[in-house]
Amino acid sequence: MPSENFPESAEIAIFSSKSEPGEEQHWRQKRRRNILTAAGALFARDSYDAVQMDDIARLAGVGKPTIYRYFDSKDELFLEVFREALEQLEQGIGRILSADITATQALSELLRLSFNLLGNQVSALRLLTGDRPQLIVQWREEFSQRRGLIMTAFRKVLQRGIDENEFRAVDVDVLPAIFIGVVRGGLMGVDQHGVGPAHLSETAVDLLLSGLRKDAATA
Repeated sequence: MPSENFPESAEIAIFSSKSEPGEEQHWRQKRRRNILTAAGALFARDSYDAVQMDDIARLAGVGKPTIYRYFDSKDELFLEVFREALEQLEQGIGRILSADITATQALSELLRLSFNLLGNQVSALRLLTGDRPQLIVQWREEFSQRRGLIMTAFRKVLQRGIDENEFRAVDVDVLPAIFIGVVRGGLMGVDQHGVGPAHLSETAVDLLLSGLRKDAATA
């Protein structure tokens, strides 16, 4: 990493003169990853407006101009962090659906995964009532692109639970939308009531599953 008094252009020139193209590409990818990791940590902790590019640069160990070589604006960096969270959510859903576990366990894991990964985007959810309409629109578009996948995953697990006599009969087309609403709505107010995402997740899982279990409905 360059020091404060070492020009980044000089560092790049030195690195390029001593490295193969593949090594340089790896170095650039690693630096981009460091920037995204730092931004993700700060956006998860503070609101969008509270996070400054200087803060991200300091945590990533780079100069602020370096960030703009990888991302055109703070908006773009913010959205890229969110895209990565959605990609992790998609990968996690795939692992859960292919795992050899019961429908109850699968649904619990889907809910926890949704709360945990989207919980790191609390500041994004708050922007729904903010004063940055274009960023809000872009955030919603990113979420909408993955919403169908999340809905399908919930639907599959619910149907399997019904078929295997774990869940009582429910509308598998309507309930997934309710689950997503619970996740998004709960996370929007999580900090306002002093409740962390983890506690919110466990409470929601317990409440939703208690209403789905066939034995609970019979009782």
